[in-house]
Amino acid sequence: MAATEHAAPDRHRLGRFDAASVPSAERRRVWSDATARFLVPLEIRSPSRSVDGTIGARRTAGITLCELSATAHLAVRTPALAGGAGAGHVKVALPVRGRTAVTQNGRRVVLCPGQLAVYDTSRPYSVGSDAPFGLLVTLIPRDALELDDGRLERIAARALHGPALAGVRDTLLGAAAAGLTERARDLLLDQLVTLDPDRRVTEPGRDRLRAAATELIHRRIDSTALDPEYLAEALGVSRRTLYLAFAPEGRSVAATIRHARLERARGLLTGPDRHDLQIAEVAAACGFSGAAHFSRLFRAEFGAPPSGFRDRPGGGCTDRQAGSGDRS
Repeated sequence: MAATEHAAPDRHRLGRFDAASVPSAERRRVWSDATARFLVPLEIRSPSRSVDGTIGARRTAGITLCELSATAHLAVRTPALAGGAGAGHVKVALPVRGRTAVTQNGRRVVLCPGQLAVYDTSRPYSVGSDAPFGLLVTLIPRDALELDDGRLERIAARALHGPALAGVRDTLLGAAAAGLTERARDLLLDQLVTLDPDRRVTEPGRDRLRAAATELIHRRIDSTALDPEYLAEALGVSRRTLYLAFAPEGRSVAATIRHARLERARGLLTGPDRHDLQIAEVAAACGFSGAAHFSRLFRAEFGAPPSGFRDRPGGGCTDRQAGSGDRS
């Protein structure tokens, strides 16, 4: 992990709207315009035919965070709207004051501050409260999350649980105030997909934890930030718990990550496009901080430098079998 992290370059405020700045008769319409500009188009319904409050948003590391504090109202994504602008995203609702109801897929959940739920902007939904409330809404591109359609449909509009819940909550609240670094963004996305409405699914049994960690290693193999600390944070467990989950494998967490990186590099260096690849490109694609460091580890694992391995007829090496590297 780098000693200094920089916020992602697209961190900036999208704007802020205070309903008090327009006549009461215009507030619901202008509030609807603001939600469309900051998030996605929504139909705003209010028992008072007006909305009082403030709403503002910022975009950081490809994610939009929108904070609102308002009187009672309901934001509705109608079937017609769901098929239009703003489709293809996942929203995360995190109440910060009062209660918020989220409805989708025939389910309705009422969230208290600190709880959260996700929902799909490509499907109809409603979010709101019959009393004044404060809410942080996060808008994430659908393809940034490792959630298949079936699982998203199953968990939408349900209160989520899991060891990483506190980390997700703290990251979102911090991001709303100060933005996200790229590492924090990746960590947030990895933590979100570990949450589930069923508490039994999120219980960190050792086999389940090791499987989740292994899946995450392969998903983030190109990131230099991937290390045991990152894995533990993403999965919401202590490093000791993570180490114990890997103990039966006979390979430490750090060695497992290193081995996965080297196996990925071996695959690239034996692939059909291997002669088009520079060693520095392979190192970067596998999450190594530099070509020299990568070359030393690769030679120790496979008995040949990356360049020699790549340039052999047919690719690969014959004097040492792939995958026989250290298990320390």
